[in-house]
Amino acid sequence: MKSLILFGRRWYNQNGEAFHTVSITIDYINVHTTDLEPGVDYIETAAQWLEDNEKVIRRNPGNDGVATLSGHLIYIGDIDYYFESAEVARKKDL
Repeated sequence: MKSLILFGRRWYNQNGEAFHTVSITIDYINVHTTDLEPGVDYIETAAQWLEDNEKVIRRNPGNDGVATLSGHLIYIGDIDYYFESAEVARKKDL
């Protein structure tokens, strides 16, 4: 992996409950968009998907090349990475 781009989308229903999706792009190819998930933490959802699909590996705190993504420790090393999120007005825009 040479690049990682995460784009999260958040939506709030009429009761104020938050939901999100996240698009995961590796080496400029969109590899996955998650299903609708409760909460706002799209980075945690992405980190879990990346780990589950063996795109990243957990490292111990303090090791070189470690980045913390919302409590998930993953090896970033020398890759380019970019995270962005947006709130959307409609559920279908997730």
